Amino acid sequence: FDGLSINRVQDNFVTQWAQAADPARPPKVGVEKLNAEFTLPRVAIDNFDVLPDPDTYADEVGYINGMTAARDAAIATIRDFDERIVAPNNGFADAARYYAECSARVFMPKIAVPTLLVHAMDDPWIPGALYCDYPWADNPHLTPLLTSGGGHVGFHERGQRLARHDRALLDFFAD
Repeated sequence: FDGLSINRVQDNFVTQWAQAADPARPPKVGVEKLNAEFTLPRVAIDNFDVLPDPDTYADEVGYINGMTAARDAAIATIRDFDERIVAPNNGFADAARYYAECSARVFMPKIAVPTLLVHAMDDPWIPGALYCDYPWADNPHLTPLLTSGGGHVGFHERGQRLARHDRALLDFFAD
């Protein structure tokens, strides 16, 4: 990566590098399906070892199989989480304002260096549909790599030293 620097990584899926002279690249073909790890449906958590005190963001904190965890009965959806936790703690009036100002789509038209966008269409946090109607041809610096599966930051595979998105990034810059 001589001469390159990372300008910005957003939500672990948009990486902007600083070398504007590189030619545009055609879209890549992604792995069809990767299973997301560390995702449990809320109802499946029956071995939650609760600590005696709540914390700032959750009614209950504790452990699930030795891994720290938290839960809040008032939060049933991702939007609830963004409305109650993310937006107010980051200076936004509500989740809608947070989404409007922080969506990658706001920044993507302005990207002027070769950028690989890796996203799983089954991401529970950021809907893949946001990218289906994006006018990719309007910005030749963007290369989408949209996979049908992988979850949210779920491109980690057992037995692989590098996560799938890191390997895709190395392939992107090797071309």
